[in-house]
Amino acid sequence: MAKAIVCCLSLIFFISVAIAEDTEDQKEAGTPPAGFWHLSLVVNNLDLMHEFYSEIIGLEPVTHLRVEDEGVVATRQDSIRVAQLDALMGIEKTRIELRHYSDPSHTQFLELLTYPDHPEEQVDRAVNRPLGLNHLGLQVDSIDRVLSAIAERGLGKVVGGPVILPEFGNHRYMFIKDPEGNLLELYEFKADTVE
Repeated sequence: MAKAIVCCLSLIFFISVAIAEDTEDQKEAGTPPAGFWHLSLVVNNLDLMHEFYSEIIGLEPVTHLRVEDEGVVATRQDSIRVAQLDALMGIEKTRIELRHYSDPSHTQFLELLTYPDHPEEQVDRAVNRPLGLNHLGLQVDSIDRVLSAIAERGLGKVVGGPVILPEFGNHRYMFIKDPEGNLLELYEFKADTVE
């Protein structure tokens, strides 16, 4: 169910928000090449997770959307109304609140979403199970900055590192958990490294 939800939301996001700009070659060809676009996490506390990913990790917030099935009574004037959202999601009276975050290149995105009327749908997710998504790898500007922010704010938990792995170019790595327990691998690029 969780994988279907993530796939359907990817479709919704693609239809409703065009963030990444095509290169001239892609425009001429008419079809973008295959590649990574975004990862979607279902969360329980969107505000807390927003604070963690934008202020602790340092990703740039780019959208904050509310999407509702066209067949439900509108709860907000700023909601995007999507016909047959219930059929896509497999949940009746679907309402979704989501936020998108970008890396500096604005080509890869993290999507955080919540179902305000269906909290039970947020429990059955594939993150950190033996099969499916194990962890999310994010490049950060400074692991020391992230460590300081975690200590200062009490958001997130360090579970391993930081370490330097010479066999992988002397870059710094560490593992942390976000406020809802999702495992993150943080990577700090060292420009002066000889590979």
